[in-house]
Amino acid sequence: MLPKDRLQPIIKEEDLHKNFYKGIKKPLPKKIFIILSLFAVAFFINYPFQKKLEEFVGQQLRTIPGCPIRFENLQLELFFPKIILTKPEIPGSCLNRPRAIKLDEIMIILNGVSFSPLGPTSKVVLSLDKEKIELGQSWSLSEQVIKIYPSTLSLKTLSDNFIDMTKLLGSAQIEGELTIQKSQLTKLDFMLNSKNIKIPPQNIMSFSLPSALPVNHLQLKANMHDGNSLEITQFIIGDAKSPIRASISGDIKLNQRNMPLSTLDLKTELSLADDFFKKIPGMSLLQFFLSGFEKKDGFYNIKIKGSLAKPLPSAI
Repeated sequence: MLPKDRLQPIIKEEDLHKNFYKGIKKPLPKKIFIILSLFAVAFFINYPFQKKLEEFVGQQLRTIPGCPIRFENLQLELFFPKIILTKPEIPGSCLNRPRAIKLDEIMIILNGVSFSPLGPTSKVVLSLDKEKIELGQSWSLSEQVIKIYPSTLSLKTLSDNFIDMTKLLGSAQIEGELTIQKSQLTKLDFMLNSKNIKIPPQNIMSFSLPSALPVNHLQLKANMHDGNSLEITQFIIGDAKSPIRASISGDIKLNQRNMPLSTLDLKTELSLADDFFKKIPGMSLLQFFLSGFEKKDGFYNIKIKGSLAKPLPSAI
């Protein structure tokens, strides 16, 4: 019989543990996760997910109540989320204007979340006649805030497509911000500045302009904070070298259902160069009209009431 100090276990304890766990394979959940992941990747690669989403977004745009947006093509990019509309047409009913707005392209880039108002935000780029207007947009269930980033735009493009106004030539810098609640404009801050404006031949308030009028300078600042009255804080036309100069201020009470019926309460100071009627013939009607107003310090003082569609000037 061997002494106790020479007795050795036939299988060591540490070898027992190694042999026991060696027989157990790797957990199945890891393999299942890998298989499911590969299946999901294969599904999204082969399933026309993007096409289905484009069809859904396009259908939603075409069926907006009172403002269906038409377009030639819609492209959706998921990696950096954006929507690109080619040749979109926004009906006049969307903006309470008689004519639709036709653009070359609208690109909507989703940015994230805004805290005021609380909701998603996006960057919108409007392209027309090789020019771009960049907008920042944030919206919630109750309101939408649109910021017009500083942009330089052709006045012809602006007057022909966005604003029903006197035809203008030249370029202008624009900037602003507006708030819309329940499809109604409730707040507005807007600025426009131009140093090379020219008015082409046309009829303006029943007066015929036979040749182009170089106005040169134009500056407009307007705001609205009560959801009804648009205040013209600064509207300056012309400079010291212009054949015509004017300063207009006052209020326009907006009729947002029918803009031409918006009522005017404006004060105008108008000055014409001494040789104005000689350099621009065919303005006898304007000359006769101004003869009914008193001229003080070189300026005619005129009050304008009535509506946008039918302004009514009178002496102050």
